[in-house]
Amino acid sequence: HPNIVPIYEVGAHEGQPYFSMKLVEGGTLQFRTAEYQADPRKAAVLMVKVARAVHHAHAKGILHRDLKPGNILLDAAGEPHITDFGLARKIGIESGLTMTGMAMGTPHYMSPEQARGGGRKLTPATDIYSLGAILYELVEGRRVFQSEDLIELLKLVAEKSPPAPRTPHRELTAIMMKCLEKRPTARPPTAAALADDLEAWLDGKASVRSRRAVPWIKVPLAAAACAAVAFALHAWWPVPSHVVTTTADELDPRGSSGHGVSLREAVRDAAAGARITFQPSVFGRESKITLDATKGEIVIDKNLELDASALPQGITLHSPAGGFRKLSIGPAAVVSVKRVTFTAEALASGPGKGQGGAIENEGTLTLLDCRFIKNGGGGNGGAIFSHGGLTMERCVFEGNETHGIGGALCVKVSAVPVRAVHCLFRVNVSHGNGGGGIHVASPEPDGKVILEHCTFTDNRATASVSREPRRVTDRGAGGGIRVQAGSLEITRCIIAGNQSVIPGTENICGVVSQTGTNFIGGDPKDAPAGLGASVK
Repeated sequence: HPNIVPIYEVGAHEGQPYFSMKLVEGGTLQFRTAEYQADPRKAAVLMVKVARAVHHAHAKGILHRDLKPGNILLDAAGEPHITDFGLARKIGIESGLTMTGMAMGTPHYMSPEQARGGGRKLTPATDIYSLGAILYELVEGRRVFQSEDLIELLKLVAEKSPPAPRTPHRELTAIMMKCLEKRPTARPPTAAALADDLEAWLDGKASVRSRRAVPWIKVPLAAAACAAVAFALHAWWPVPSHVVTTTADELDPRGSSGHGVSLREAVRDAAAGARITFQPSVFGRESKITLDATKGEIVIDKNLELDASALPQGITLHSPAGGFRKLSIGPAAVVSVKRVTFTAEALASGPGKGQGGAIENEGTLTLLDCRFIKNGGGGNGGAIFSHGGLTMERCVFEGNETHGIGGALCVKVSAVPVRAVHCLFRVNVSHGNGGGGIHVASPEPDGKVILEHCTFTDNRATASVSREPRRVTDRGAGGGIRVQAGSLEITRCIIAGNQSVIPGTENICGVVSQTGTNFIGGDPKDAPAGLGASVK
């Protein structure tokens, strides 16, 4: 099947088994889920192809049993390819594992019958539930159930009704919720039927199968059984590749500065595609890692996920007096950062201190629930300088400053759009060519920045304090946003209460296209409800 990664050869060499498979370059869906939240139709189109591939496997008598975003590869054209049939079994055959109650599948995407264990014979409905869980995450931007406690997560999957989707698309909601039914027989009868339902929704046709509401049935999961499942699950569930266990930037190799795994070490040693988390017992509510200025920025040159969502307040990466960039994302890297705050003790003064006060991005970067507070320097982009792919959701930029362009964010957009959704920009300052909040400069004519439900207020574009103005714009233009080249599209945004030196550019300097209702100028407090960022 064109959407299943083919195996070319299986054999043994010098006593070691091996197999060869097609190389799919482009990374996994796991690192690109944010691309689909703003476009449910794009998510549905993708899942139609995945569902048809799963149906093909089912027709051959094979259950995957571990469908998840990490097992869906995307090629350069964005086509999905299902991989990792390591847990697959023939339909109707029990797992054959000797430990009673063993569950198979990744807990966030496993079906209720998998979560309960007990050696049940699984059916195609198991994979259909997983497809629904993946679709739910793509559309909603969150997993169906979330818990860092394994036993609690299994109980949620087995017993609790999924949270109601927030998407306004009722038919799509019905399709997702039907896939997530507790009873296998209440789900779509086949993966092909799911694909048909999604195609009907894409074509604007009502789906009979998705309309029918089936009441939830709560199936109790005994604590003892849950514990047995969890015990067995620990034997195979792939734990995060690296867990940061010390607040130190980097440990003394001679062992004089403590024990554990530092963030810098975890990033350096992690394999491509790894997920880095932070040990909750080590990082309290005020979780902070102060980076050592002598070691400089942390370079990420491979696909990686940096996830601090398990901590109550996330994690803070802090640079001491003088300030310096925290992260540098390499050109080929696909990186996801979740719930990380970037701060600095003091701003670097004067020009020429490097691009991006917190992050320089040359790769593909996704930021979720991140905060950028009082970063800056002499280069462009007080918080971020990006000339790669960039997606930001629910991020806050406050008090960042630059002696170049883009008080919070400077984007040099390529063919890959830059997208910000529900992001807040306030009290950021650009000293020079402008863009107190964001400065956009695209080297390609089709470069685009898309802002949805974003708020810009109290940002400033001032005259350069480090050099004599060479052009009129050096005096400060675009207190909120400056578009120098490329295109900027705004939807349901608030851009008001910003300041600039050049009259008439207090909020926006440059050409901006608007979709829907936006509030530009005036008092931000007068903006209609439903506009701007939802974060504070």
